[in-house]
Amino acid sequence: MGRASRYVCSWIHAIRNLAVNLFCSWLTSYIRFLEIFFKRWLGKFLYYLVFVLLTLVTFSEYLIVLPYEDVVRPSVVLNIYRILGVYFLINIIFHYHKACSVDPGRPIQTHTPPICAVCHWCKPARSHHCSICGRCVLHMDHHCVWINQCVGFYNHRYFIQFITFLWISQILIIYSNCHAFLDHFAKLDRPDEVPFCTEEVAVPWNEFFCANMPNLITSCVCFSFGLAVLLFFVLGGFCAWNFYLISVGETFVDFMQHVDNFKQCGSWRSPYHLSFLLNWQRFLGLVPGKTFIRNILWPSSHLPIFDGFIQTRYHNAISV
Repeated sequence: MGRASRYVCSWIHAIRNLAVNLFCSWLTSYIRFLEIFFKRWLGKFLYYLVFVLLTLVTFSEYLIVLPYEDVVRPSVVLNIYRILGVYFLINIIFHYHKACSVDPGRPIQTHTPPICAVCHWCKPARSHHCSICGRCVLHMDHHCVWINQCVGFYNHRYFIQFITFLWISQILIIYSNCHAFLDHFAKLDRPDEVPFCTEEVAVPWNEFFCANMPNLITSCVCFSFGLAVLLFFVLGGFCAWNFYLISVGETFVDFMQHVDNFKQCGSWRSPYHLSFLLNWQRFLGLVPGKTFIRNILWPSSHLPIFDGFIQTRYHNAISV
């Protein structure tokens, strides 16, 4: 009986160890999968998702909402909406592509102190190591999955202009879509009474849409308006936070490193702060020869005003 008991206990112990090893192996593989997913696939998926959403909203605005408003509430303002829509779309696509494609900047790979404890290369002031990118980034603000890389020195302006133009465009969509949304939402459960179809909007695609996909018309109008309301609040808060950081001369990583000093001192001042105006000139790269209208309101690929390594060049580039 004792031998049988020992045999059963050994068998249970072996099964338990096997189960633990299988679970640990599965957990390790799952974590590795998540790591690869977040590093390689999620960013690419979100990149294409942005363009899908832009296409869907543009489709809704120019093929449904604005033609509908031309019939129901005709106004010369609608042509202004069309022009502004194209302007914002160009800026959004340009700055998003730049934020995704321009390298945020990396330190020169030397062994000059200070040295990064992870990648063992030179780590200048305001540079930080990103565990997702696996490298140090100049003036790192944060890692953004929506652009599939870090927001750093060379693409920070593009990123901020992207979210700013996107936020302002949501205000335009909310204002221009409000009446069309209310009209179509009221008929949400009655596909045979879709306002776009009952008003007989005189566009070539009216008959095809109304005969084959009336529900899609209502869905596009409601989705476009709902997405605009959501982005208005989310991006509004995000823009306000980033505008504050820029105004005091900080990045998000800088702020997190200095937040304890701020709590202790109350009136603490960032070591990178110049002044409100100079901070924005530095961030936007508005040196002599660069203007707000030509280089900020319109797409521009001008480089930052300093190389990211020497703090005194902040002052030199702006005061020239």
